[in-house]
Amino acid sequence: MFVILTVKGDSIMGTFKKIPERFKKIKMRSSYNGKTIIKEVRLFEPTHDEQVRKKEGLWIPHRKRTYLYWYKFLQARRYLGLKIKGQKYKGWDLDTILETSFDEWWELHWRDLFATKKKGQEPKFTLSTKKVRYESIRFSYFVGSFGRNIQPIVPINKQYLWSKETHRQSYKNMMKSYSHFSNAKIGYVCVNYELQRRYPTNSNLFYPVDNDYKPIKWNKLDSEQTRSVGQEVSRHKGNYEKILKNVAKGDFP
Repeated sequence: MFVILTVKGDSIMGTFKKIPERFKKIKMRSSYNGKTIIKEVRLFEPTHDEQVRKKEGLWIPHRKRTYLYWYKFLQARRYLGLKIKGQKYKGWDLDTILETSFDEWWELHWRDLFATKKKGQEPKFTLSTKKVRYESIRFSYFVGSFGRNIQPIVPINKQYLWSKETHRQSYKNMMKSYSHFSNAKIGYVCVNYELQRRYPTNSNLFYPVDNDYKPIKWNKLDSEQTRSVGQEVSRHKGNYEKILKNVAKGDFP
């Protein structure tokens, strides 16, 4: 069973009144040992709290994916040559994060840094808020990376796929110039990926779509749509810079 999200009201940005069938179930293509594997992924499948926050008898306050973006923002600071207060990150092994995938790093550190024996206890490192707006942080990371000339996604076969840390290429050859990317184009590139590979969220519903729920190309937007998209992208860029600054002091988000 799938949860159907609805969006109330109409706007110049276009709305999803109901999630199309193609957003409820997607096919993911991946390669393993030279073989191409296509697997069907169900979206919005509910998971019990213990399935995502309890392991080996230990609890973590938030889902693993939340800590992924704390790690990504720290990687970004390292790659950009920005300072981090090392005393705020004792036990994190910051010197290795550019060469280490998040999954590898997580497996070595989650028990000591984030886990507790009982649900509700406070671990060594906590987030600055109990209610984390994960989708907003995630989308701000993608948008803001373009503003910093970091490529968060890699075009492959004319489709946009997020770069995989497991390939140890998180920041290798990713520094490029996107000064020619307008805010509208950045919005299009990010939302186009989201609607192909994931699903609509409050963070990506701002972009205009056509009758087939496909994002309209940035150079086909009218002036009002371009202005509105630009404002939203600018907001995400600002959120990116704020988080990038906060993690230097040990705060996330």
